[in-house]
Amino acid sequence: MKKIILLFTALIIISCDDDTSLPPYTPLVYLEDFETAEDNMVLNIDGFTNVAETGTILWSEQVFDRNGYTEFLSEAEGTSTAWLITPAIDLGSTKRTFHFQSAQHHLPQTGSTLEVFISTDYNESDISAATWIPLQAKTAGFYTDWYKFISSGEISLKDYSSIVHIAFKATHTTTGSSYQIDNIKIY
Repeated sequence: MKKIILLFTALIIISCDDDTSLPPYTPLVYLEDFETAEDNMVLNIDGFTNVAETGTILWSEQVFDRNGYTEFLSEAEGTSTAWLITPAIDLGSTKRTFHFQSAQHHLPQTGSTLEVFISTDYNESDISAATWIPLQAKTAGFYTDWYKFISSGEISLKDYSSIVHIAFKATHTTTGSSYQIDNIKIY
């Protein structure tokens, strides 16, 4: 009888998951957390492209409560559109996931958009010559609390390999509206 109980106990122990095991580790391929940002400066981080498509306003570096991030703040009448494009990111041949956070303040009900794209042929100088494929991401909008960063969700990059660029394209049609981006990660 003792042998049966010992055998049964051993089977239970062997079949239970180990509560101390760690989930699989996925290393970061790319991270930009803007912690080197200088408050109220035009964004000038090595490798980034920061271009005004409509108007003259560019993405800026911001710091609030010791957290760095980037912001596109409309400070002019009329439409303003600017692109913020990451440096070249080597995805290798492994299926990757993309994630970032966004926030907003003073967005109107209509007229402001934040779009996210990926390109495999951007030459780091001519935005219009590249093929930009939209990525489906959750971004801060009119109904998001002001200044509250939200998750984009996990965006699969399984269809991409080798070198890519990620682009954030913000458009505003009213003065004082803003988008903020932080914690860009690919893993």
